[in-house]
Amino acid sequence: RVRRAATSLRAAGERVRIFHDDVLPGFERNLELLQQAFALGELDALEVGTATRRLLEVQGNALDAFAEYHRALAELEAQVGAEVIEDDAHGADEGGSEAVYGDDDASRDEGDDR
Repeated sequence: RVRRAATSLRAAGERVRIFHDDVLPGFERNLELLQQAFALGELDALEVGTATRRLLEVQGNALDAFAEYHRALAELEAQVGAEVIEDDAHGADEGGSEAVYGDDDASRDEGDDR
């Protein structure tokens, strides 16, 4: 169970990283460009409104990913019996998430099925 919880945490952290680093900036930049085109009279308001709605949907998906990350973190902490400290702010770096167990007495054996 510890291994499964750690794998879930890594996957959730990677999903958060993708939203943060790639998906959201792309949608935000697209909306900015559409707003500029609208200001120049090249697009109608419907196209800008559609892009705004899509950005809001993606932001909701990003929040869902962040919530799932925290659920996975709580599950791993419950399995280990100690606080887990992530190596960066949103749970994943370019090489994946590395957890540090906060309690020296906690089992670090990922195969532990407690």
